[in-house]
Amino acid sequence: EARKRLARSETYDDDTRPSPRTKALRSQITRTDAGTLEIRIPPEGMTTNSIFSGAFSIMWFSTIVPVSLSGGGLFMIPFWLAGGIVAKTAAID
Repeated sequence: EARKRLARSETYDDDTRPSPRTKALRSQITRTDAGTLEIRIPPEGMTTNSIFSGAFSIMWFSTIVPVSLSGGGLFMIPFWLAGGIVAKTAAID
């Protein structure tokens, strides 16, 4: 069957050759009319990694907020930024 697909793909020009599709295909690569490539990668959704990252960011901020309120001052800015990055990774990425 692979030889049949190879023979069939040789009859097409590179721009018009249909791409093989499988049910497990997660990303999609297409070529636009302008000749540019579009790569679409769907998000992973809710995974155990995002759950643990979310729990860690909640614990992180529960530690950072009291320290900041008790007079941490400018020293705490990098810790707020680091916690924000972890929270963004858990929620959006």
